[in-house]
Amino acid sequence: MPTTENAASAPLPMPEARITSPPGWRDRPGGRREWHEGADLRAAMGTPVLAVRPGVVHDALPETARGIRGYGNLVVLWHPQDGLYTAYAHLSEMLVRRGETLEAATVIAASGVSSGGRHVQMCPHLHFAVRRPRSDGRAPWPGAYPHPERAPWAHRSYWVDPVEYLRGFGLEPASTRGAGELRIRPGSAADAGGGRAHPPRCPTRPQAVLVGAWR
Repeated sequence: MPTTENAASAPLPMPEARITSPPGWRDRPGGRREWHEGADLRAAMGTPVLAVRPGVVHDALPETARGIRGYGNLVVLWHPQDGLYTAYAHLSEMLVRRGETLEAATVIAASGVSSGGRHVQMCPHLHFAVRRPRSDGRAPWPGAYPHPERAPWAHRSYWVDPVEYLRGFGLEPASTRGAGELRIRPGSAADAGGGRAHPPRCPTRPQAVLVGAWR
């Protein structure tokens, strides 16, 4: 049975967690192709966002912070046991503080549509991304968007496929291309987390979007 230390969780409560847009190249209106770093998960406004692994809050960045335009409110976690960072974007509220230690499935934020004004017609969802440290050991957030053509050095240096990261802990999309409902593989690390939300550990002002959402 997995221990708390190696537990894993979907980034949204189960069984609703569903990837609607996996990482990689995707077609956009007008025949344009666009590179997508992370995995988008369907989430109504105010859905609890969960830490996928035990870790430490590297930062909680408001949408006005330098270097994160387009991500909106952004929480970044450092997972020393994995040597990787996970990021949770477009949040309506952030519920953790820098330096806080978390268990897997701790509620860290609420989903939303924040984007610093870059995506004004965006529907509520969670953008989930994974990066490794830069080659010099520094954190990759904020940092260049790891586009394989526009910033190949960043892509080579710190991009990690978030769907493969989740698969490694037993969180498997229904589709082989990385989309669809997330399912927990029996006996995997996700069995110890399972997307069962733990309450946030820092106080926050009352928010209607969170009332009854995870209790």
